[in-house]
Amino acid sequence: MDADAWEIRLLLATRETYPTFRSCIMSQYGRHLPACGIRTTLAAMEAQPGVNPQEYPWQGGGELILWPRSKRGRVGRNLAFCAAFLRTVWCRARQFDALVVRDVFVTGAVALALCRLFKVPFFFWLTFPYPDEDLFRFRAQGRGLGTGRWIYTLLRGHLSRFVLHRLLLPFSDHVIVISEAMKDEFAAMGIDPQRMTPNPMGVDGALLQSRAPSPSDDPRLTGKRVLAYLGALDKIRRIDFLFEVLAHVRKHEPDTVLLLIGDTQEACDRAWLEQRARDIGVADSVVWTGWVSREQAWSFAARAEVGLCALPEHMIFQTMSPTKAVEFLALGIPVVVSNNPDQAKLVTESGGGQDAPYTSEPFAQAVLNLLRAPQKAREMGQNGRQYVLRLRSYEQISRDLAATYRQVLVRLRRG
Repeated sequence: MDADAWEIRLLLATRETYPTFRSCIMSQYGRHLPACGIRTTLAAMEAQPGVNPQEYPWQGGGELILWPRSKRGRVGRNLAFCAAFLRTVWCRARQFDALVVRDVFVTGAVALALCRLFKVPFFFWLTFPYPDEDLFRFRAQGRGLGTGRWIYTLLRGHLSRFVLHRLLLPFSDHVIVISEAMKDEFAAMGIDPQRMTPNPMGVDGALLQSRAPSPSDDPRLTGKRVLAYLGALDKIRRIDFLFEVLAHVRKHEPDTVLLLIGDTQEACDRAWLEQRARDIGVADSVVWTGWVSREQAWSFAARAEVGLCALPEHMIFQTMSPTKAVEFLALGIPVVVSNNPDQAKLVTESGGGQDAPYTSEPFAQAVLNLLRAPQKAREMGQNGRQYVLRLRSYEQISRDLAATYRQVLVRLRRG
């Protein structure tokens, strides 16, 4: 069998609703893996009832299977998701060369059992330690979640963590992890490193170059020195740390504003953040965009002099491969990052910014170093851009992942 000529057909089932903004799905599986001879049928729950698939065509070389979204609240949606997921696996898995399950734990373990029954290879794709996040959220937000959801978060965290470590990691045919740090963590727990492949976050270089963003003309940014954060603003990410950084920076550069590109999932988290900005005294220097399209996000980000990529020093963030640093560098914007291994490696190897401790004054000083040396900062941004487009574009990452799929499936076929 010529492994390179063999067209592989995957069934990818994900917890993400469709349409999704996740570039690792839309760019990697939807645009670049098909060019490597891997065609993907995507199965996901529709984002809103009655989504018209023709308005959001799936480009991955296979079908788009949309599961109807329940109108019966969070519990109803979860049950509907589980039922639709398992029905799809039961009816369709044998039509594919492999099933890939992304970030679905308990139901994913049932799908693993079905794949064993059907003799279908099973890949588990883990992009974030969601079980640990549940347990962290349970402790950090407490009864603020509401009693029912507080208890549900605790139970889901423990059950998902048990399933991940006792079933999915040991018994999947292969595990796709988000970073080298995550691979190392699981290897230290006894998982064979040969059965894990890091698949870090990247950017769609071709798309970015074909749709080079024009800097936003938002009047709130006119005449300002702009620092930007891109991504989720949920409370557990402690974005208020950046308010403390901003307060220090404004003592020396009073025209500086912090541009927050994104939003929270929970209204209470947004209210908490707004109050923190008032308490720290920077509320009038924070610009909120809310959720915007990818193109709008890039346009806003293009106004920034420095991108900020600070993650709390908690275990759940140390194995991440954050998208924001990669996207800022792809736009030619220098970054200041905290000591997340993937971010630190990115900045060190690319020369695209500085890393700093997760402490407000040293982090602010790193920002000021870039603001005070604009020519050097621009050079760092361009160095970062060249590095990312060469090594962290989905074109390259997809070729590496395609090679992994072929190697694993050929090995499994040979027994």
